[in-house]
Amino acid sequence: MFKLLSLRILLLLCWFALPGYAQPPAAIDRNDPIKAEQQLRELLRTSPDTVARNNYDYLLARLLDQRGALAEAAPLFQKIVARNSPLAGYALWHLAELARAGGKLNEEQAALQKLTAQFSDHLWRERAVRRLSESYFRSGNYQAVMATLRALGPRRDVLPRVGEAQAALRQIEAARASFEAALAGGSPPGQGDDTALRAIVNLDKLDAAERKLLSEAEHLRRARILQFNRYFAEARPHWLAVINGFPQSKARAESLFQLGRNYFLEDKFAEALPWYERAGSEFPQTEEGEQGFYFAGHCHQFSNQPDKAIARYEAYLQRYPKGKFIGYAQLNAIDTLRSAGRTQAALQWAQRAQTETGEAYFAVTGLFHQVKIRLGKEDYAGALADLTALRAKNLNVRGQVATTNFAEVSFLRAYCLEMLGRFDEAATEYLALNEARTNAFGYYGQRATARLRALAVNLRAKNVIAARRDGFVTQARQASAQGNAAATKAAANQALRLVEDEKTRQELFGMLRAAYAQLPGYQAPALNFALAGRAAPLPNGAPAATGTSHATLANELLFLGLYDEGAAELAAAQTASSNTVAYYCARGDCVNYTFRVFEPLLRNLPEDYRLELLPRELAEVFYPFPFRGELKRHAAARGVDPRFVLSIARQESSYNTRVKSAAAARGMLQFIAPTASQIAAQLGLEDFEQDDLYEPGTAILVGAQYMKNLFDAFGSAQAAAAAYNGSEESVARWLARAQSKDVDHFVIEVAKRETKDYVFKVMNNLQAYQTIYATESR
Repeated sequence: MFKLLSLRILLLLCWFALPGYAQPPAAIDRNDPIKAEQQLRELLRTSPDTVARNNYDYLLARLLDQRGALAEAAPLFQKIVARNSPLAGYALWHLAELARAGGKLNEEQAALQKLTAQFSDHLWRERAVRRLSESYFRSGNYQAVMATLRALGPRRDVLPRVGEAQAALRQIEAARASFEAALAGGSPPGQGDDTALRAIVNLDKLDAAERKLLSEAEHLRRARILQFNRYFAEARPHWLAVINGFPQSKARAESLFQLGRNYFLEDKFAEALPWYERAGSEFPQTEEGEQGFYFAGHCHQFSNQPDKAIARYEAYLQRYPKGKFIGYAQLNAIDTLRSAGRTQAALQWAQRAQTETGEAYFAVTGLFHQVKIRLGKEDYAGALADLTALRAKNLNVRGQVATTNFAEVSFLRAYCLEMLGRFDEAATEYLALNEARTNAFGYYGQRATARLRALAVNLRAKNVIAARRDGFVTQARQASAQGNAAATKAAANQALRLVEDEKTRQELFGMLRAAYAQLPGYQAPALNFALAGRAAPLPNGAPAATGTSHATLANELLFLGLYDEGAAELAAAQTASSNTVAYYCARGDCVNYTFRVFEPLLRNLPEDYRLELLPRELAEVFYPFPFRGELKRHAAARGVDPRFVLSIARQESSYNTRVKSAAAARGMLQFIAPTASQIAAQLGLEDFEQDDLYEPGTAILVGAQYMKNLFDAFGSAQAAAAAYNGSEESVARWLARAQSKDVDHFVIEVAKRETKDYVFKVMNNLQAYQTIYATESR
């Protein structure tokens, strides 16, 4: 995918030295590709030698490519190749991409052949080899596919494509051998990496064509790998084969339960139910049997059959009095009854959860359910009493289903006080939740600030808030005048939550800077990086750069401001410090490296350190903003805030474009196969493969469309984040239980611990991105 070129201030410096530009043109914006393109066109007209010497035509071609002017970009890339520029390898790659976009496979292959043959140490050579093999496959040149991939050496990961080419040539036994070899080694049994997964999908095709009978062990192997990778439809025939073809199988209980789970994870609850029931009835003393009996209740619950669900949860409590799901059965009964609008019965089950299990987690969670029920009934006095009792308990107990935490309970107490009109007490509770960068305290500190600002314009409460605001400003000024740094920090932080006047805010920030200078741990770390890339254009008569070493390529690309390609070359050159490489990677495709280098420094900063006071260059490596082109073209164009996309990417993968998770999610935005295929179909992406998600451009395109769908369906960033992690089906249920569009009602309803924590983290990331990049919403 094409990159938006991060020109920064580099072009502004360059124009001073160019012939015909003794004075720089007016207002070159560091991120204004339109103006940059105009100036480069003029330079190409007036001084073509300067353009060639400095590879400005490559920069112009990238700009044209990025905005879709492909017919104009191609001749410029061809000129770069023809003069044997150091950037010729990259130009060939882009020519191949242009040809591919136009369906000109012969031209694509010619460019890739030249790249792979002439640039043996190019960073993108392996990528080019793989793309060349794909092009050959698409054009039906299967012998060339095999020859091209074998040039990479004896590697497992190329064997599935080799096997596919062999199968296309009807070399069935050779294809089968390639797929079997791909299955050897790799990931732990029952999981399967991408190579094993692709091999199994292809073996299934061969076996279906030949009607080949498989052994029980082979059906199980394939079922487990396919199910782990969420290829549910493909896994089902194998589970069924074990159930129907091997009635004495030791894996029968597993197969029955996993077939139920297979349907359940696709939200096909009616189809899941009979398999769960069979697991429970045929193998009641096994783990799979107990789980099947219990999960049958979920199938009824999610199919809007509350009486059957409650009956099953009650039956589970009777059949398995010491079962592993005792407390969860009670909690799910509460959810079922609440969804059915039977709040009085739900309250009775909430009280049972507090008294019957004897476990602290279920007692705490049962009481929290009681709070949610009271809030739904607008019984704020009753909820406040329950929250007061909750705050006295140990809220650190955790389980598979979300309970609550001290920050949430404190916030909800303040919320109840606000709803009861006890504004002074509410303000005190809200202000006690200090703003922070991470976890539940960070999230609820930000939510407390939002509610305080709403109270500031509430006719009944504004005088209370104004008095607090003025008091904090006065305290900050007095503490600052006395040189009391700790008191200054505390008062200024609170004042900034309430002050809207920009002049006063800047005064408070000034006080904080002075306080930070005196407080241990509040000095921002030094970035310690060096500028890389040549600093100025080559003058007339100076020889152009030659050679294709990584250092040379880094110099040229970074000089042009092309960090997407230059940062990786700088890393490969091994001539710069890790901080310097990480600084440039923050603007390129290697941003995960930036995260790994600088995240420890960010963690060492106090949680209440104001991001507004970080040096700009440090803020941008702590919270990098890469892939601007893709984010603008795919996210902003769909009305999705690019900062939200980056907040998701930070949490999902630490911006790692090549990662695959233990849950078989791929790429920077961690898509599972069913969701990715659904969105690819919505977008009309032809020849989409799951491995495409490892390309940042494709990941952002698919992610942006999915996030748009989530915002359209659910409205808030909190709900979109929850759905991204916990499923749309779950969010629809939680929103229904909330009985309110207020995000503060919704978040407490999130009934999965992992998903609730995920919402906190994503929203904290988003707050940081919005603070640092205040104007980057579109």
